[in-house]
Amino acid sequence: MHCQAYYPNNPLSRVYSNMGDFGGPAWGAAQYRRVPPPGKALEYRLLRNGRSPAPAPAPAPAPVSSPLTDEVAENKVKVGSAALAVATLPRIDVEQELFPYSITWTPIPMITWCCPCIGHMGICDSDGVIYDFAGPYYIGADHMAFGRPARYLQLDPAKMVPPPDSQLTKAEHWDAMVHAANRTYTGRMHNLCCDNCHSHVALALNRGKYDGLTGWNMIWLAAWMFFCGQHVTCCRTMGWWLPFLVIMGIVLALTMISSPPS
Repeated sequence: MHCQAYYPNNPLSRVYSNMGDFGGPAWGAAQYRRVPPPGKALEYRLLRNGRSPAPAPAPAPAPVSSPLTDEVAENKVKVGSAALAVATLPRIDVEQELFPYSITWTPIPMITWCCPCIGHMGICDSDGVIYDFAGPYYIGADHMAFGRPARYLQLDPAKMVPPPDSQLTKAEHWDAMVHAANRTYTGRMHNLCCDNCHSHVALALNRGKYDGLTGWNMIWLAAWMFFCGQHVTCCRTMGWWLPFLVIMGIVLALTMISSPPS
């Protein structure tokens, strides 16, 4: 018969035993020894009781590699990396009007009411400050020319293509291309049809080669925002869709009234 005590949280444990620690002093004597390594306490107790520990399980066979399994694993890594990149983007702060790494859009009164895909566009830096080409030789900051943003597209700065010798971080590279476009458009005349706020945003994306492209233009940006843009709030969305629906209702009613009966 023997008595033993283990103290896992103590680097040394006192053991009392009639046989000592594997043949040590007699009953009542005290001996200090180190606690068994993690996972070995049960094995030590079995050996002291004259029993053998259970044999270790056989190792699992190594997975067989094949082109198909390698491709599936690579796709999982890509999907996981994309999800992580999206998860690490700064949060949009609607109350403070901060849209980091985003393109913003707001309706233009009268024009957007007649054609909902036309509006005013700006681009934001890494802190979320909005910059828009608001008029001749003028870049607005923090506030868009025609009111608060109604839609936005948050982009991924990792899709920018920096120069080979660049030492800038992703945020610094994004800010550099935004401010370079700002400097260019502070020296340009505003043209509603040919060189406008969309062109300012397109120049910034082209300078950074966003998504590996250098052909961004006002048509692509307008279509991208119209079909893929996120709505900021329901109230702002109704603020530019409701006038369009009212105008279309009036036009339809006048058409039906003026058409001669058959």
